[in-house]
Amino acid sequence: MVIRKAFTFWWKQMHITPNFVDLKKVLIFAFSILHEQTIAKARSKLVG
Repeated sequence: MVIRKAFTFWWKQMHITPNFVDLKKVLIFAFSILHEQTIAKARSKLVG
């Protein structure tokens, strides 16, 4: 759900601002969220 929200946010930003710097920021933001989700899943597997 969080990933979907981040992706829609990123998609809207991509269409609103053609500025490459802003797009880069949004991409980094989206990937950091994805990365956190992956780490959380891996950690829960290790602990559980």
